[in-house]
Amino acid sequence: MATSGGPNVNRDGLVLFLDTPTNRSFRGENTENLVPSGQRTCSSNFSRRGYHVEVWSYALVTDVFGRANATKISITPTGNNNQPYADWGFTAHKSGGSQIGDVYTVSFDYKVTKNTTVPSLAVVYANGYKSPTSANAATFSNETHTPLKDGWTRFSETATITTAGNTWWRFGMSSNNNETEVYVDNFQLELKSKTTPFVDGTRGTTVATGGGWQDMSGNNNHGELVNGVTTDSDGTLQHSLDFDGTNDYIDLGTQFNSLTTFAVEGVFKTDVSSGTDSYQNIWGAGTINSTADYTGISIGNFTGGYTDESFHVSINDTTYQAFVRNGAGFYFDGKYHHFVVNIEPGNNTIYIDGKQQSITYRYGNINTDTGGLNGITNNNTYIGKRSYTGSAGHFNGKIPLIRMYDRGLTQQEVLENYKAIKSRYGL
Repeated sequence: MATSGGPNVNRDGLVLFLDTPTNRSFRGENTENLVPSGQRTCSSNFSRRGYHVEVWSYALVTDVFGRANATKISITPTGNNNQPYADWGFTAHKSGGSQIGDVYTVSFDYKVTKNTTVPSLAVVYANGYKSPTSANAATFSNETHTPLKDGWTRFSETATITTAGNTWWRFGMSSNNNETEVYVDNFQLELKSKTTPFVDGTRGTTVATGGGWQDMSGNNNHGELVNGVTTDSDGTLQHSLDFDGTNDYIDLGTQFNSLTTFAVEGVFKTDVSSGTDSYQNIWGAGTINSTADYTGISIGNFTGGYTDESFHVSINDTTYQAFVRNGAGFYFDGKYHHFVVNIEPGNNTIYIDGKQQSITYRYGNINTDTGGLNGITNNNTYIGKRSYTGSAGHFNGKIPLIRMYDRGLTQQEVLENYKAIKSRYGL
């Protein structure tokens, strides 16, 4: 089982990853660290700057405070140097220079052993130290200081480039005219993924103006936003895609037709009021206007066969139909819910909010080989609508996350993914 570096997303078999961590969709580029591993003490590429160079020094120190190597910075105030300042920096940027809109995260570890001053990111220049001007070439946000073991602290800050050029990163700290000693280590400069706004009716492997909902799995299984799907913010929660319940949906095309076993994972919240018996489709596949191969994941009372239908899964219509029966209005509670549906012989299971659910089978059972999406001819896969009526069953609410895998997830993997996003949605 392979996982990403964070959040803990199980990636083995991941074929689709749609997410909305902000009100923009991610292009899906890999994060690039621009400080080589052998230079992260920065003692090898520091450039001393400032008017107070005579009062501060730095040196590489080995085997100190649990670290194999760290850079020790010392400030010793003298005579006329009021508020002496340690000021250093280095040049690092993506190939060809930073461009306007590039987003970097700068981070490093520090440990203060004398005085209470801490180092920080002071300013970013374009094309070298104070060149061509002394103007800041970036805007800063999200500064954090996270305690680590052995008295170290992790500093992190986001910088968005506002002036293109060969970026020069300037750090510093004021001693407040006191003798100061601080150790720094593990510098990282990470170039973050590009972002692009949501625009209706666009799908492609590259991001132009628009970009649809971009697949972050690296498989280019991008989604086309149809009929005005928009973004929305829920207070302190992360943004979601907002579906109007009338005609909004996302078209994933025929790119998943070959799947014989698979899992669908997602997060949803309906805008329909509590207790309303309303059928809404979260994910679906099938031939347009055909009732013979209906495939979908939905909430509410779908068939009317049970008055307490709450969560419903159907694969190829009568090949497999499974119900979770905890009340037709159970998920109409104004809250986000996480789900995983496994379609895999011997593992046809449903998980809601990290827990495996009791299932009533109308057709098939846990061992049924459904043939998956491969058993449907000429099918498209959708988010937010059913395939065969074209109007009924559209989702009314918010869907911020959908993942698909070409295998089923284990109970441990489901729980791991649930815990990774639990606080994000107040689950």
